[in-house]
Amino acid sequence: MKIKKIKPIIKTETNIEFKYKLEGFGCSKAYLKIGDTKVIFPSISYLCFPITDLLEGLLSIIAEWDIISKQGKNTKITNDDSVFIWEDEPGGYAWSLERHRRRNLRIIIKSLYEDESGKEKYNKIVLDKIVNFKAFLAVILTQIDAIVKEYGLLGFRGNWATNTQFPLSQFLELKYYLLYNKILYISKEGKTKNWSLKKELQLLNTEIL
Repeated sequence: MKIKKIKPIIKTETNIEFKYKLEGFGCSKAYLKIGDTKVIFPSISYLCFPITDLLEGLLSIIAEWDIISKQGKNTKITNDDSVFIWEDEPGGYAWSLERHRRRNLRIIIKSLYEDESGKEKYNKIVLDKIVNFKAFLAVILTQIDAIVKEYGLLGFRGNWATNTQFPLSQFLELKYYLLYNKILYISKEGKTKNWSLKKELQLLNTEIL
């Protein structure tokens, strides 16, 4: 008699908290809690681009789902996850964002720090959770939206590094997706129909919650 394998039940977490704070020129700190697991990012360095990398990673997930919706669920995507590092001096945390079934997102965070004895903690997983994509996106964008409104675009640049711009286009595309549940397609040639700077400013000023 062939025994049918039972797939393990993977819990989708709904309790999500995220805080991000600029700590002066070229330094920030953050806090992420999903379910019963939390990660504190004590000193994120100017050596990386934390907000940009996080937003671009989330955008790549939306792009993958868009491809699948058009070409079918059996479509193979070569790079089906987004990996980036929030660096400290030394150490930091490596993020991995992966598509998961039913519009969920798997988030894996690994420590790149060493403990006091000098033993390497490279690739030690400190968080591995499944979340609803839009629920996670809402928490992330709400915090970033608050930073933009408090500091302004130039203020963000001034508090991070002189050559670092706030990732405005990525932020607006994700905010549009969150608010209207559809992708914002911008023409690569010529003017996009019904789109203008006025629309972008309205989107920028729109409250998420």
